[in-house]
Amino acid sequence: RFSNTNLGDIRLILFEKDISTILRSQVGITSRNDIKYILDAINVYQKEYQQFKEWMNSEKVKIDKEYQIVFEKNGIYTFNALFFKIKSVKDLITMFGKEQEMTCSFIWKCVQSYKQQYHQNNQNNN
Repeated sequence: RFSNTNLGDIRLILFEKDISTILRSQVGITSRNDIKYILDAINVYQKEYQQFKEWMNSEKVKIDKEYQIVFEKNGIYTFNALFFKIKSVKDLITMFGKEQEMTCSFIWKCVQSYKQQYHQNNQNNN
């Protein structure tokens, strides 16, 4: 349904004021439970997206906007997408280019550091 209405990319409706109206009028979803489920998932995505953006712009990392755009062009908007698509520094070099090898090494170290912290936090919460 979403792709038929050109709403297949969640980012197109993320910042709309009344997403439930869009879901009803443009997508044709009328079930309150379905709309609630979708809105809950969008809220989770928004938080993950914001967390990733804050990390990229943090004092420790400070990834330039041009690199953030490359991440986005490769469908990386959250840590889950980053961890899924980037398995090594070679993946970053492939994405950004050989001439950016030093930057890729720095980003890889930041990713590894965050990943370690993320896993420690999850273990402490369990």
